[in-house]
Amino acid sequence: MAIAAPVIPLESIPGIPEQPDDLPDPVVPAAALAVPPDDPAQRLRDDVHAMLRVWDASIDKMPELLDKHYATLSTLLSQALTTLSASEAGALQHLVETLATIQAQGVQVSGSPYAATIHAKTPTGFAVSLTIQRTDGAAFLDALSNMATWLHQAGYTPLP
Repeated sequence: MAIAAPVIPLESIPGIPEQPDDLPDPVVPAAALAVPPDDPAQRLRDDVHAMLRVWDASIDKMPELLDKHYATLSTLLSQALTTLSASEAGALQHLVETLATIQAQGVQVSGSPYAATIHAKTPTGFAVSLTIQRTDGAAFLDALSNMATWLHQAGYTPLP
């Protein structure tokens, strides 16, 4: 037969302070609880900045990729020359002259190094495409940011 111990309430023991039932809740500032307003223009600027960072990173890796694939490109060019020499002597001469020109003058690139096209819908429902080109990266980002802000304020919406 089991004997139960008597239950002694803690309040009845002298010298033991009363314990709170729970830990107090921390004070949370109202600003932390507020949800920031949704700003499509800011989202567009953030998306464009992210896209440009990826693009800049890929441009920076271009010389590395060319060095890495130089052997493959050389092999393909050699095979192309062999095939051309077997079938078309005139085409081979033209290819040799073209390659000599590229070697002497380099590859000419025209146009602005920074360009973007924004596709949007006007407030009246028409689709438009706006292109921004700049030679300077900072000027390009400023122009793109200003364009995104203006489009949002004018009531344009992004097209998928």
